Amino acid sequence: MMWNAYGHQGVAVRTDIEKLETALVGQADIALVSYIDFSHPDEYSPTIDDYLYKKRREFGAEREVRAVLSSPMTGADLARPPAVRKIDVDIASLVTEVVVSPFSPPWHRAMIQGLLKRLRAEVPVRQSALSAPPTY
Repeated sequence: MMWNAYGHQGVAVRTDIEKLETALVGQADIALVSYIDFSHPDEYSPTIDDYLYKKRREFGAEREVRAVLSSPMTGADLARPPAVRKIDVDIASLVTEVVVSPFSPPWHRAMIQGLLKRLRAEVPVRQSALSAPPTY
């Protein structure tokens, strides 16, 4: 289950690739991640894109999209830690929903709602129903 693997008390931020492309137009390369069988490395020659946009097939349920920001680098840049790069985006037009872990306490959802309100982003926030009893 995603919540156990990535953040027992985390959040999932939902968007779609079109919204991501619109929000980051001209600022990032955006692509779907491919999930492949790495047990036969002799069947392909890895490129830099393989490192950025390929993962083991066992992660296929993630259906991940990656936005890669790059800038020209020199040899000296490789010796330094990467710099933080701030990108201004309109959260309300980028994010379609925030889903709070089913294991998070109720105040966690309220805190996320308060943060979004401070940012003037009207984004739905809901608790995941994965731990709720099923309805038959």
